Amino acid sequence: MSKKIYEQQAEGFSESIKVFQQEIVKHVPDWSDDVAVKNRNFALNLGISEQILDGITDPIVVKVLDEYRRLKETSEKGQVKRKKASVKRVPTKKGSSAKTKKSNKVEAARKNASKGRASEKDKSVLFDNVIDDIFS
Repeated sequence: MSKKIYEQQAEGFSESIKVFQQEIVKHVPDWSDDVAVKNRNFALNLGISEQILDGITDPIVVKVLDEYRRLKETSEKGQVKRKKASVKRVPTKKGSSAKTKKSNKVEAARKNASKGRASEKDKSVLFDNVIDDIFS
């Protein structure tokens, strides 16, 4: 009696496997033995027991597992890429002080005056510098 029950279960399981092999391609288009092995190893690493994995014949369950595996793998790759990317920082440039700007203007005005190309603005800068020197 138990032999008949065992045979019926085995026959039902083999029928389920045939249906699974026909249906899985509709749900996971690139299904192959390699994808199956990757999914199995992924599930084992998650802590799913081998007995449960051996009994899965529903293609939807395998599809969900496959999608989760792919999502997990791509998110881990993204994290690695983000870790590798160096942060480029633009060095901060300090603005010139008012004193430095004034001395640069005075030097430029002196150069122009020494070459004979002094403009009215250059003359004004030199005059203001002399006045500042007298009263400081």
